[in-house]
Amino acid sequence: MQEIVAHLGIDQLSPSSVSRMAHDLDEQVHAFLL
Repeated sequence: MQEIVAHLGIDQLSPSSVSRMAHDLDEQVHAFLL
């Protein structure tokens, strides 16, 4: 995950931010699949 955000130009990313992003993505994927 750290490499992905670094590629996007984000230098620092806390574990809580990663968790929040993953949760948001899970919700979007779930909504898409319904």
